[in-house]
Amino acid sequence: MRGYPRPLSFFLFTLLLLALFPALPASAAVQALAESRPPFSPDEWVKESAPVFGPSGSGFDAYAAYNPAVVYHNGRFYMFYRAQASPGGISCIGMATSEDGLSWQRRSVPAISPTEPYESAGCEDPRVVKIDNVFWMTYTAFDGSTARQALARSTDLENWEKLGVIFQTWSKSGAIVPEKINGRYWMYLETDPGGGDLYYATSTDLINWTMGDVVLRRRAGYFDSLTIEPGPPPVVLDHGILLIYNSLDAPLGSGGALRSGWVIFSRDDPTRIVARCERPFLQPEFSWERSGQVSNCVFPEGLVRVENTWYLYYGAADMYVGLARAPVRERTAILSVDTYDEWAAGYLSGSAVLRQHGGVRLLGLDPVGWWKFDEGSGLIAADSGSGGNSGMVINASWTSGKVGGALDFVRASESRVEVGDVLEGFSGLSIVAWIYPRSKPHNGEIVKKDLVYLLRVNESQLGTTAFMVWDSSGTKYTLEVPDDSFPNNSWSMIAATWDGSMMRIYRDNAVKLGERNASFGRLNNSPNALTIGNQPGGGEGFEGLIDEVMIFSRALSEEEISMIYSGVPAGTSGGWSSGWMDLGEARTVGEVEVEASLLPGENVRVAVLTSSDGQSVRENTGWRPVSNGVTRIPLQLAPARFVRVDLALSTESSAHSPTVYRFALYEESTVPPDNTPPAPFSLV
Repeated sequence: MRGYPRPLSFFLFTLLLLALFPALPASAAVQALAESRPPFSPDEWVKESAPVFGPSGSGFDAYAAYNPAVVYHNGRFYMFYRAQASPGGISCIGMATSEDGLSWQRRSVPAISPTEPYESAGCEDPRVVKIDNVFWMTYTAFDGSTARQALARSTDLENWEKLGVIFQTWSKSGAIVPEKINGRYWMYLETDPGGGDLYYATSTDLINWTMGDVVLRRRAGYFDSLTIEPGPPPVVLDHGILLIYNSLDAPLGSGGALRSGWVIFSRDDPTRIVARCERPFLQPEFSWERSGQVSNCVFPEGLVRVENTWYLYYGAADMYVGLARAPVRERTAILSVDTYDEWAAGYLSGSAVLRQHGGVRLLGLDPVGWWKFDEGSGLIAADSGSGGNSGMVINASWTSGKVGGALDFVRASESRVEVGDVLEGFSGLSIVAWIYPRSKPHNGEIVKKDLVYLLRVNESQLGTTAFMVWDSSGTKYTLEVPDDSFPNNSWSMIAATWDGSMMRIYRDNAVKLGERNASFGRLNNSPNALTIGNQPGGGEGFEGLIDEVMIFSRALSEEEISMIYSGVPAGTSGGWSSGWMDLGEARTVGEVEVEASLLPGENVRVAVLTSSDGQSVRENTGWRPVSNGVTRIPLQLAPARFVRVDLALSTESSAHSPTVYRFALYEESTVPPDNTPPAPFSLV
């Protein structure tokens, strides 16, 4: 929880509350709220319906004008944009000015043109930041084979001095933090030609830079699962550093789209993430954003504040310049909850679980493949998952299992279930199965889709249980743990997950046995069949019983693994409570703000309670409905030192769930009073 930097204490309301909301590890730190929210509301951005700038039809920018850097200086907007004279042509950087940010006068010659060998194939994608009295431009210098981050500077925005490339290795999209922090300048950038995670670099003079490590990783199953690239130069807030970033969830042309999100780093440590969006706030919508040199693409590179309005300039489909505007929001909340650790300091009930990257949802068993092996006879193993990929039972016998029925696999008979060429190319993965090994012969396959993913015992007779995944280039990543973690002649649940960055193996009640880095965008595609228990012709196979095999196209959280192990069914309702939170002194809570994602048939309600002693309830607001997006609810509560926030989630179908991403409490309300009677409060 974030609020004023005083100790945050949690108290149990009653022993009943403790029973209903089993405690999770408490967050150890309290940080200032200003670090945790961007200075805008994600749902308040309004786009212009048509491009505000584009190709001229002749000259160096005849064909395309896009990906703009924008500076507001001395009452005037200055735009530096990527320009092309023809499709696929060499890029240069054009310049235009405006008095209102909407109507632009372009210059007849480029501001930056290719003049050096390292940029012979183009000068691309500028970003401009002012530090002291100097403007610094980073741009991509392309020599035809390697993209490198280049640097130029100016004192008047008219005349630019090139300073060469910053790194000799592949690098681009450098976004410089506009002030020194801890004696150094900081830059966020991309370093992988295939896309990937975000890196940082540091400098003492803005000219000589040292590459750092990964600072922001991709997230499987999210809009930023494939690649992350900086947007405009960061904005330094009172207590944090705001970076808008651009990202892909799949290759362009294969269903992917370039969308924009935000992250806030600590001002004390620019490598530490304080808060991160759960959803993109900018995405392709108009036809001119969806069709062009690059389809389905919005790509901000210019962000300026003029009085109380943000102007965000973005490239659209690598053809045009678009503009989105939003009011500046600089409210200071009493407290805010939006990170995983903060949610984990509360208490869960029902089938509510924590999202992997923060927030609360209901446990929804959404496997893309689920073979229960409950048929008891026949040659077909039905798939109860969303994929409907039933398998052919070959030389395996039906028997009783851990949950209902199971299949008995004999290695010598090449016993197996053949499912076919399905379930690949995911940006996240989980494999869950109950296993009862009689012995562990060489390479005892549990689940295998060769060159995509594999889970087996006794890897290469080394006495290890191995989980493997392959990326789209065919590179294999292997995680091994001791085989004795899964003893013979005993049922164990094994769960293996990959979230786009890390591989993990768990046993039973989410006991983590090992993990390793495996950072890439998507699993490989391969014509090899998915098999359970064996892959024919290899002299390999599982010896024993297998039951309840599940495959997910995302990484399960530890809470979800625990609930599967415990046999808790996918539920349609659940809740979360913050417990009593100490504000340090009596404060008036005038508004609660909740950000949630809801589909038809899903519901979220919120209740705010106060207390004088952190034990007994003084007032409660009753249950108030929450809508999709950001909901602001005015409250009328007397000042109190202790406050509690409860959430109730429900859905008509356990196949999907509402999600609550964050909430915040404010002293003053920005919305008019709501006279609708709330639902009476009761524990979830």
